[in-house]
Amino acid sequence: MKKSNIIFFTWENQVFLQKELDRWVSVFIEKHWDFNVSKINNENISAEILETELLTMSFLGGFKLIMIEDFPSKINEKDTEKENKRNFDEIILSLLDRIPDSNFVLFIEWFPDKRKSLYKKLIDIAQVKEYKNLEWEGLRDYIRKRLINIDTDAITRLIQYKNSEINKIEAEIDKLYLFKMHDRITEDDIRKYVIPEIEISIFQLTDAIFELNPKKSIDSLNLILETNNIFQVFSTIMSNMRTFLYIIYLSKDWLSKNEIVSLLGIHPFIYDKSKNINPVKIKELFEKFVDIDKKSKSWELIQDSDNWIRLALEKSLINLKK
Repeated sequence: MKKSNIIFFTWENQVFLQKELDRWVSVFIEKHWDFNVSKINNENISAEILETELLTMSFLGGFKLIMIEDFPSKINEKDTEKENKRNFDEIILSLLDRIPDSNFVLFIEWFPDKRKSLYKKLIDIAQVKEYKNLEWEGLRDYIRKRLINIDTDAITRLIQYKNSEINKIEAEIDKLYLFKMHDRITEDDIRKYVIPEIEISIFQLTDAIFELNPKKSIDSLNLILETNNIFQVFSTIMSNMRTFLYIIYLSKDWLSKNEIVSLLGIHPFIYDKSKNINPVKIKELFEKFVDIDKKSKSWELIQDSDNWIRLALEKSLINLKK
């Protein structure tokens, strides 16, 4: 049976989750004062605090609001963290059915481990509020609502630069609002004020490669390597090119755009980009990259591995021809 005083905030959209959480706390404080609000997290948690906060009613009567962050335990924690978290998970689990109706308990965890008993119990008894990431059109609509003076191309570029991650886009929205409060926000403004994620810098490099433009490709590569490791960059280039070759291969099997997008887990604009590349030239370049990758991993030509891979990449890009 669901309990109205136990609420579980979860899922990966931290922006929407935090806004809703702040609204809940604000409304509660307005009605019941801030001294009836407490927060428990990794920094202050203990068995004594859990029992006192969860089971004790408000000193002056009325309602209490207890926020428990970082629980249920999340996925992929270190062994020592897992052991500590498991102990507290079990303590919380043993207290859940004894919490007074006047105590409102908010559990907050972005990525809980769904195998845990506490997670399963909360799914059964709590009011679950899931905040999933926005898909492409939803993300565009959200940006448009936040920045009514932004151009359509600028929205697309912002989403690309931040890899569709709402948490990172939100920070950029705040910055753009300050810089361009009363002016149009253009695609050039995004290039000027927003630093692209490495994946997006790689996309700019692959765009230059797909244009078969040696100079633009090498300039883009050198710019990326000012702040990123050659091995990480090379691996990401290979991954991106492989994705585009997959798209070309699947298109030959008469799969639709939606089928390919779903199968590869990519955004539609990546599929659209694949229509403007020379598949023969890109396949030839990819084969050269595969050869570089094999040699680097077999230590065949490694003296100064970083410089060797960089020189090998630049040599392959110089030989790009339309």
